[in-house]
Amino acid sequence: MSADCCSTKKHPANATHDHPHPAGKPCDTGCCGGHAAPLTATLGPTVADADGHLTPIRIMQMDCPTEEALIRSALSGVPGVLAMEFNLLQRILTVRHDATALDNVLDGIRQLGFTPELAEDSAASAARPEPASAWWPLALAGSLALASEVAHALEWPVWAAAGLALLAVFSCGTSTYRKGWVALRHGNLNINALMSIAVSGAFLIGQWPEAAMVMVLFTLAERIEARSLDHARQAIKELLQLAPENATVQQADGRWLSMAAAAVTTGAVVRVRPGERIALDGIILSGQSTVNQAPITGESLPVDKTPGDRVFAGTINVFGAFDYTVSAVASDSTLARIIHAVEAAQSVRAPIQRFIDQFSRIYTPVIFLIALGVALLNSADQARPKA
Repeated sequence: MSADCCSTKKHPANATHDHPHPAGKPCDTGCCGGHAAPLTATLGPTVADADGHLTPIRIMQMDCPTEEALIRSALSGVPGVLAMEFNLLQRILTVRHDATALDNVLDGIRQLGFTPELAEDSAASAARPEPASAWWPLALAGSLALASEVAHALEWPVWAAAGLALLAVFSCGTSTYRKGWVALRHGNLNINALMSIAVSGAFLIGQWPEAAMVMVLFTLAERIEARSLDHARQAIKELLQLAPENATVQQADGRWLSMAAAAVTTGAVVRVRPGERIALDGIILSGQSTVNQAPITGESLPVDKTPGDRVFAGTINVFGAFDYTVSAVASDSTLARIIHAVEAAQSVRAPIQRFIDQFSRIYTPVIFLIALGVALLNSADQARPKA
């Protein structure tokens, strides 16, 4: 993640943020230094305020920082885009923009080969199961690359090693070539573009087995990275399922009514029966029970609770019934803060990573041009008639 993720204009005077800064302190923390991407689990509609419009967009193809950097590079020049923030775990890009810029933002994303989804599209996409990536093409490519290595070592005909290598790259590398071509068209020398150039160059100089094996290993690394993000997404889903959606809340006339936990405010009195999960953080008002707090605190044994003790959203009331006063709304509960911390850990990059990103913007094109120049000089030297 680059250091200017909070703004495509390096924080111009008219650019705004959705996160507060200390008085007199510039944005030098988080992704501009350390703050996390917006922690948006679901898509919402465009919100208009005095600073512009804020639109969350889900991009299902956005799986790693490479796609994030490509999207930022493509949208940074779109007129009316004031700021962008990324949440890779939820695959959500939140854009602050002018009133007329949204269509251009969506078009820019589509030109990268990605499919942007707005709030009105989220219900259909949520109902559609996410396709699982098949591993057999990668296993086949690895076998073909190894066979190409063996053919080269045994000095079989060149066409045998070359054919096996080409089949290996075709089996696992078409996606890398497609992404690399999109990146090159947008002037972005990202890892997909560099790998496509490297493998093609290896083919041109006759290093067939090496080209195939490099592509297989790169594809394997991408799969491992995507799988780690999938595990993190699954962990977030499991955490979200811990807290129940409804809570039994005492009304002004003394009645008890089941209502959405997200609508319950602090100070409300909630009743919990035996066997129920606790919906919100709070302090016990009356009654006593034993609560299983393992989902939040990791304690192996249930904890006795009496009036004045704290209870946490997502924990399980084991035995007795009790009433408690809500001390935090659903979005600010201990469970919600744990989820936010997990998302922030995935979104924020270390200072050395941000330095490498900035350094590579200059280093990579320069080295690429030098390598291209050396290759052209060698080709010209070889084509020159010998004296």
